[in-house]
Amino acid sequence: MALGIIIGIICGFIGMAMGDKKGHSGLGFVLGFFLGIIGLLIVAALSPTKERLQAQTSELTDRVAAELAARGVDNDYAASGAPGHAVAA
Repeated sequence: MALGIIIGIICGFIGMAMGDKKGHSGLGFVLGFFLGIIGLLIVAALSPTKERLQAQTSELTDRVAAELAARGVDNDYAASGAPGHAVAA
């Protein structure tokens, strides 16, 4: 019995870590704790939440914009008329 609870807690924390990347940390813990390995497989198959997708998209957009600025590429679509052309020095 004690071994089962320990395994459940371990699977719960693994599920929480996996679910946190998708915005489902609480659900990941519950599924991991009660269902063990099967719960971890379910957490792995879950889709990210809309909020998590928006945060990841925003973070990626910011990183791309910073990289373009560091390389001296104009990223202003409206003003340039052609996306990604080099800035005149």
